[in-house]
Amino acid sequence: MAKTVIIMAIPNRKLIKYSRPKKSKEPKVRNLVTKYINSPKDKKTRTGGTFSFTTNNFQKAKISIFELMRIVFATHNPNKIREVLHLLPKHIDLLSLTDIGCVEEIPETGQTLEENALLKAQYVVRNYGHPCFADDTGLIVDALDGAPGVYSARYAGTNKNADANMAKLLSEMKKKPNRSARFKTVIALFLEGEQQLFTGKVEGEIIHEKKGEQGFGYDPVFKPVNFDKTFAELPLSVKNKIGHRGKAIRKLVDYLKNIDNTTE
Repeated sequence: MAKTVIIMAIPNRKLIKYSRPKKSKEPKVRNLVTKYINSPKDKKTRTGGTFSFTTNNFQKAKISIFELMRIVFATHNPNKIREVLHLLPKHIDLLSLTDIGCVEEIPETGQTLEENALLKAQYVVRNYGHPCFADDTGLIVDALDGAPGVYSARYAGTNKNADANMAKLLSEMKKKPNRSARFKTVIALFLEGEQQLFTGKVEGEIIHEKKGEQGFGYDPVFKPVNFDKTFAELPLSVKNKIGHRGKAIRKLVDYLKNIDNTTE
C-alpha cells in the first residue's frame, strides 16, 4: 500500500512540517521536497501537488506538498471566523482584520450586499496588501418589502446592536401573517489581481420570539425551512451545512481548490 508523506511550506518556501515512512531514510523524498521548494513559482502555483516515487526498498510511495496560503477575512467578528475555520482546507491560514492591525471602520456605503462585500475586500487589498475576501449578509423579509436587507447589521441604529435589531424586527412583524424570509450572503474575493463573487441563500421564516443561545445576529428569530429550531438552537455543524454563509464559503473553497496548482 502506498505511503503518504505530508509536506507543508509557508509563503517564503521554507519547510515547516515534514514526515516520512517510519524507519527509512529516503533521499528521494528530500530531493523531491528540495526541488519543489527551490522551483520557480508563478502566480498560479499556490497549493503544491502530489508526487509518486519509489523508495530505496522498492516500495511505491507518495509525497504531498502544500504551501500555506495566507488570506484575510475582512471581519473582526470571532463568530464569523469560527464558522469559516470549520470549512476551510488546512493549507489556508485565515487572518482576521485584528490579526493584520486593521482597527478602523471600513466604510460600507454600497446599496447592495455585492457592493459592500467588494468595498471591504478592496479596502484591505489596497491598504494592507493582503489577499482578502469579505462578506456581507442580509436578512430579506418578504412582508417588509425586502427589509432589513443591506441594512441588516444597523437596522436599529449605527451601533449594530443585535438585540435592538431583533426587537425592531419582531415589532414590525407583529401583525404580519406572511413570515417568510431568507438570509443571503455574498462573498467577494480579491486574489492575485482577480475578483470573484460567491453567493449563498437559505429560506426560512421569522418566528414570534427569540429562541436559542448559539449563533449571532438574527439567528434566534430565524427558523430555516424543514427545521423546527432556529439557527440559534441548531449545532454549528448543521448551520454550516444548510446556512447561507456556509454555502457561499463552500463555493469560495471550491474555487480556491480548483485554481491551477500544477507543479513541474
